[in-house]
Amino acid sequence: APRGSVVPLNLEMALNEVRSLVVSGPNAGGKSVALKTAVLLCAMNQAGIPVGVEEGAVFPVFRFLYAAVGDSQSILDSLSTFSARMVHLKEALENMEEPFLAILDELGAGTDPAEGAALGEAILLHLHDRMGYTLCSTHQEALKARALVTGGMGNACMEFSEGDGRPTFQLCQGRVGASRALDAATRAGLPASLL
Repeated sequence: APRGSVVPLNLEMALNEVRSLVVSGPNAGGKSVALKTAVLLCAMNQAGIPVGVEEGAVFPVFRFLYAAVGDSQSILDSLSTFSARMVHLKEALENMEEPFLAILDELGAGTDPAEGAALGEAILLHLHDRMGYTLCSTHQEALKARALVTGGMGNACMEFSEGDGRPTFQLCQGRVGASRALDAATRAGLPASLL
């Protein structure tokens, strides 16, 4: 990689252990990339395409893959980013077969924070009660807390280096991460008077 070295993604989940994982951490720290990598490798494996993983890696076979990553708003259909995600999620829930893999990027975002957190928690619990795997990224404290107190759920964070004030892009299971919005705004060049 011209701008730096490749950082491997280490992820371990099992239906009888952690089957729902809440990924938190710094803005621009690699949460979405980690989720996209997981679903892409699973889809490639199911299609018989060789994947670049460590020897001995095991992938389950899924009957249903769902990924809500990115922005799918539409002025023509009167859909904001949030409402578009809700429409797609409704369709996925209607068609979902078990076992499944559900990837939900920025769960609970794009609306009132309290309502988004409550709805995100309900979605996460609904999926968790079924036979499948759920990976979600979030900045919502309620979702991080839910993962701490629910059997079969876990937290992971994208690591942040305090020394140089930058994300390391390492996924660390068993830890909760902070969003670090001010660090991201500083790196983006916002004036110190605003910060």
